[in-house]
Amino acid sequence: MNKANLKASWGAYCNTDKLVDDLMTLFTKYGHRNSEHGVCKMLDTYFTNKKDLIDLLQKSPHYIGDMRVCIDEEMERYANKQEVYNFCANFVKNVGAEKILIERKDEDGKTLNDYLKTGIEHVSAKDFMTKNSSKMQILKLNNENRNRFNDKGETVKSRKRFENAYNQILRLKNNYTSTLDAGTANNVNKIEDCKLVSGMKTARAFNRVCTHYGIDKCADYNKLFAQYADMVSGLKRKIKFFISANPIDYLTMSVGVNWTSCHHIHTGGYKGGCMSYMLDSTSLITFVHDHVPTDWTDGKIYRCMFHYGNNLLVQSRVYPQGNDGNTDLYSVFRGFVQIELATMLGANNEWKRLASGTKHIDSFGVHYKDYLYNSGCNVTFLKENEPCNINRITIGHVGICPYCGEEFTGSSSMLAHSNCVIPSGYSHYYNTGSFNF
Repeated sequence: MNKANLKASWGAYCNTDKLVDDLMTLFTKYGHRNSEHGVCKMLDTYFTNKKDLIDLLQKSPHYIGDMRVCIDEEMERYANKQEVYNFCANFVKNVGAEKILIERKDEDGKTLNDYLKTGIEHVSAKDFMTKNSSKMQILKLNNENRNRFNDKGETVKSRKRFENAYNQILRLKNNYTSTLDAGTANNVNKIEDCKLVSGMKTARAFNRVCTHYGIDKCADYNKLFAQYADMVSGLKRKIKFFISANPIDYLTMSVGVNWTSCHHIHTGGYKGGCMSYMLDSTSLITFVHDHVPTDWTDGKIYRCMFHYGNNLLVQSRVYPQGNDGNTDLYSVFRGFVQIELATMLGANNEWKRLASGTKHIDSFGVHYKDYLYNSGCNVTFLKENEPCNINRITIGHVGICPYCGEEFTGSSSMLAHSNCVIPSGYSHYYNTGSFNF
């Protein structure tokens, strides 16, 4: 098969000649054997299986060509999780909370040293035998009062309050979105009720905890609190949200901005999974840029796979934020996709979550099945087209060697056969995949 054959069949969808050239360049860059024949055979299978999804994407008012939808959106600016974690872990020390919270005088205004000085110079055996003697009463009372202090002369009560304050601030370390999640609010309130509620501003919750313990009285509090509030402010930024069925986007799905995954086309242990998603009939890739790339190998800010078929919408893991507690990204991405899908389908944007949705998924190919292993993943369906119990969705496809054009069922860490030949008549269209990194 060659470019002319591919263009005759699928040229209405895009510039297939350019697509073949781009894919051959991409495969060569990352060291995968390829040929024009092999790439054209692979793309013929791709177009055959993806035709319905591509036709659906073309119905979007945001379709930009080349099997891509681009939506201008605003998205919350998420804080750097490590920065928030480190800030909370060190805040109590940095703000000087010990000076405010730790006390060395008890409620009677006395120190540990005051109770060590009893004023009694001599105690006789008779005193010990006489329980109610004045000397023994004084000694007993002083001993009880000394228990109000630790060995450092700090009141036990104030030390405990300091430790509670430290631990309460630490409980906020994993909440780095602009609003407080229910789990964090409950964890704080069950130790000492600070009146935190789910959905309140994270900065407000932080301030409420600090005020509850009196940390807001520290000299550097306002400066440090302003720093924290800025980190979790959740200011909006304009982004480009893409819904794509373009082969290049699948193959570069794990080329991210300061992140990667096992599906990276060069270094990933599941690099074959890129082609598994690319060749099936259900997988769409969504990703975020701050611009429309001219080079589609530019790193993606975020990426999330979606799979649509038989009125079932499967959301897979969000990268790079899949396991860091930032569950809001899942709802944000799902919201974008559901609105756009409903528009393309001419349906009301009313979706329901399918309980035990993963039981309705059949998987093929060598991709890593994030949709089965991550708690943020889910299966939804349009309310007006509620599926019956037998509805299923198939995700993944066997690979096709981009060199010989035949099925490739080898290791998940490979995209092409290590030793195969191009059919007679096509041998002059080839690229061995040599590339100097």
